[in-house]
Amino acid sequence: LDLTRWLMGVKMMSTSGSKGFTLIELLTVLAVMIIVTSIVVTSSFGLTKGSAYTTAQDVPFNVLAYARQRACMDGKTTIARFFDDGGEKTLSIFQASGVVTSASGSGITDKYSGVNSVSGAQSGGMLTALNFESGETFVVESIKKEENAGFVTIDSDDAADGKKNKYSFPVRSIKAKGSISKGKWKTGSAYGFEISERVRLPKDFDYSISGGKTSGDAFWVTFLPDGTSDNATITIADAAGGKNSRKIKIEITGGQVTVDKGF
Repeated sequence: LDLTRWLMGVKMMSTSGSKGFTLIELLTVLAVMIIVTSIVVTSSFGLTKGSAYTTAQDVPFNVLAYARQRACMDGKTTIARFFDDGGEKTLSIFQASGVVTSASGSGITDKYSGVNSVSGAQSGGMLTALNFESGETFVVESIKKEENAGFVTIDSDDAADGKKNKYSFPVRSIKAKGSISKGKWKTGSAYGFEISERVRLPKDFDYSISGGKTSGDAFWVTFLPDGTSDNATITIADAAGGKNSRKIKIEITGGQVTVDKGF
């Protein structure tokens, strides 16, 4: 009896005039869904890539602009230096602190330093010293300053009496955590310390550099207290390449930092 009722119901549905979707209609709907999904995915990829380009440009631009600002505000020569740390590119800021009067394998000495303290911290709480001429760095283990550690006698008043005055000066001894290359740290070389945390540059981009100063895998731009600087160009390109990839240039000219996105 139940089977008979079911068969009668099927017969009534088939003769009621109602119809379902045809195969062509289903395929059409499916095609539209595929097209819409591909548009959404493509747009999302474009937005993500655009954001990556913006980050690749803004990180070095902001650090360079800040280095120039600190040079003008503090009245000290300031350097923005690029590092290649095991394939990972980072950028940091150093500020002048003195001049090397002697160097050994264990560190450097600055006989005429008038600075009582040094500020600046890095990853792990370590302070890094930079030679502004050779680009060499070393991690500082300790800094010792001795008052009245040396004396110099000069005729300060230029009088014809032949009398000379004796002046004392402090000596700053900076010991390295490990050893330094004495040939890279010479008498008369300006040096300074890191004053900012290192900033990582985006991994998916290549940075090629011209101008400025280069030593091995290091590159740096020097900003003077009057705001002027080395002239340099930093070209940023998508490491993956491809037909839709583009390049961005950051120009440092006479101390001004500008961005050129149009090539």
